Amino acid sequence: MSVHSTSLSAGGDPDEMAVPVGARCFYCAFGFGALDGYGVLWNGAHGTALWLHTPCTVELTRGLLRDVHEILLVTGAASR
Repeated sequence: MSVHSTSLSAGGDPDEMAVPVGARCFYCAFGFGALDGYGVLWNGAHGTALWLHTPCTVELTRGLLRDVHEILLVTGAASR
């Protein structure tokens, strides 16, 4: 796991990576908006960086899992 932070420690932890200045949350770009503190990075199609606040990551994941569960129920795949 890599830690992404807007303020890197002076020690330069090799697992700590900087959040780019001006990075916006993929999930709530109009809510919390710009990332401050720590962020989660997911790599999208063609290397697109998807930055998210930690709570937004939880909400996005919950929504994706709910949608997958609904599809499995509708298609009957959940019983296999």
